[in-house]
Amino acid sequence: DENPDSRNTYKRFAFLNNCYYLDLNDGKGTVAKITKEGWTLEVNPPIEFIRSNNMRPLPEPVKDGSYVKFFDLLNIKSLADLYLLQVFIPCILNTEIPRPALFLVGMKGSSKSSTAKLIRRLIDPVVNELLFPKKNERDMNLIFNLNSIPTFDNVESYDARQCNFLCMAITGGGMEERKLRTNSETVYTYYKKPFISTSINFPTVVEDLIDRSIIIELEKIDPEDRKDESEIFETFRQNHPIYLGGLLDVISKSMSLYSTM
Repeated sequence: DENPDSRNTYKRFAFLNNCYYLDLNDGKGTVAKITKEGWTLEVNPPIEFIRSNNMRPLPEPVKDGSYVKFFDLLNIKSLADLYLLQVFIPCILNTEIPRPALFLVGMKGSSKSSTAKLIRRLIDPVVNELLFPKKNERDMNLIFNLNSIPTFDNVESYDARQCNFLCMAITGGGMEERKLRTNSETVYTYYKKPFISTSINFPTVVEDLIDRSIIIELEKIDPEDRKDESEIFETFRQNHPIYLGGLLDVISKSMSLYSTM
């Protein structure tokens, strides 16, 4: 090859040769491989995963888990929104298709940030869970390079440049920059990934970004129904392998059904 360092690499998720891969980042190279026949745990898959210090490990998923029980932790009142979110999360793992952005909108006390954290922890736990969008493309490029599901919290608006970048990131694209300490060498980045954004009101954005988005409204939680965030997160921690195993089952089953259509 003219460029021996040019190769496809992935972070946390991959879809290759009709197989999904989910990197557990457990220090052993373990990944979950998902096919229409089911899912298995393997070491050293036929693809390259990049891992960063920001990534936390996923637990080992268990067979015959329950994906649906995960949603008992979330404040989703609308049945239509619930179904939409249940379909959206498995799609995040398909790196070959454009996936929409997820906007969680609701007044103070509707658990927007907690919901965003739980969705991300389910499939991509990280150290810095909630971010704030940057003003320039280079910094946004860094965020999307380092995060499999960039999650922006309490955003009032995205300006035109940010919207253009976010639309590009969803559809598929990247940046070309000059390599440090060189005159002619360049570094290329490419990604196709969704992001999550929370806000009290739907943020000001351009129409193109709205067309690439799912919007879910969260209702304020009544004081008598409110649970401490640490209690919810502890329940999630204890049952994470069950939720994750159930999700992998759902993806495998959907692949099996799709092959019959």
